[in-house]
Amino acid sequence: MKRASMCSTKNAYTESISRPQFIYDAPMGRILVFGTFDGLHPGHMYFLQQAQALGALHVVVAHDETVKKVKNHPPQHTQSERCRVLQKKFPDAVVMPGGTSGYLLPVQHISPDLVCLGYDQSLPPGVTADMIPCPMRRLLPMQPERYKSSLMRDGRPGSHCKNRANEV
Repeated sequence: MKRASMCSTKNAYTESISRPQFIYDAPMGRILVFGTFDGLHPGHMYFLQQAQALGALHVVVAHDETVKKVKNHPPQHTQSERCRVLQKKFPDAVVMPGGTSGYLLPVQHISPDLVCLGYDQSLPPGVTADMIPCPMRRLLPMQPERYKSSLMRDGRPGSHCKNRANEV
């Protein structure tokens, strides 16, 4: 069943409060992931497929300013472009834009049963594990020496799929 995207330039958290049909329970529960997903590559796909296999997938896409702050460089694609690609690849997922602050808002609003992190992912700035009111699980990587965003962005050897990133 296809889910409508919550990705827009509006504040997704405020907007979604008036549209609770986007927050739903699956047999295995609500699964929340966060990420930049700039240049969607096979490693991202593997991560998202693992998370989706656990339940109803909710994806928060990092704001462009947050990416600059955390990674010390701007994303190659805008937040709305990254949301659009994710929604196309995962039509059953709830994809929403993250804000520039209040990183716990999606956790409080979605009330996930599980938060999944990538194999090398840190929690957002100012957020600690004890602030997350549900279990967290670190998912397995897919060939991290080959499919890692920083390798692909820098065009290092092993990043053969750089030109295929964010295919639409």
